[in-house]
Amino acid sequence: MATFRTINLFLAKLVILLMRKKLSLVMVMVMVMVMVMVIFLIAAMMTS
Repeated sequence: MATFRTINLFLAKLVILLMRKKLSLVMVMVMVMVMVMVIFLIAAMMTS
C-alpha cells in the first residue's frame, strides 16, 4: 500500500507541475495514460 501512496504523491506533484507550465491538453492526457498503465502493471506484479 505504501507504493500506491508514493505513486499518488508523484501524480499530484506532476499534475501541479503541468498546471503551472500550462502544457497542452494532449501532453497531459498522454502522461495520465502512461501513469495509469504503470499503476496497472505494478498492481498486476503485486497480485501475482
